[in-house]
Amino acid sequence: MEKNILILDADHHLCQALAAELHDAGHHVFKHARQYAQGIDIVGEAVANSLPQWNEQYGPCNRIVFGLRDVTESVDSIAAILSVEQELSTMLGEIKACAQLLSRRDDSQLWILLQEDSMRYYLPIASQPIRSRALTAAIKSLAKEIFSLGVRINALQVQPLVEQFDATTWKSVK
Repeated sequence: MEKNILILDADHHLCQALAAELHDAGHHVFKHARQYAQGIDIVGEAVANSLPQWNEQYGPCNRIVFGLRDVTESVDSIAAILSVEQELSTMLGEIKACAQLLSRRDDSQLWILLQEDSMRYYLPIASQPIRSRALTAAIKSLAKEIFSLGVRINALQVQPLVEQFDATTWKSVK
């Protein structure tokens, strides 16, 4: 059965591949990015505020995927901690807006892709352990709260992909 799937932050190569696979499986896939990129259907920063409009225009969506976000700055100052706090607040607001939208549908799912952070000590991957762990905890809590409304929430921690680094970099990790 075909689904309308919205992929947020779809400008990452993993999300592009996911969109292609879902499209090939017969689903209607709409890709979002915060800045224009080739192959993107929706561009916008204010996801929580724009979601109802996008849903009306492209939906109704019964699957939403949060793509990976590139965050490489270290958390080594008060300003950096405040930046992480602001980003977490924004993302949690977006997740909440998605959950509220999906709670009006039957058989809906919300997927959040997170960069698994154990390799960040060996490879320059876009990851912040504090952000990853805070999001994982929030997602678990929200999943328990809205399961009774028919919304399933899943978090998927993604290991670095082979395509992200050249062979020399991978060999230096071993």
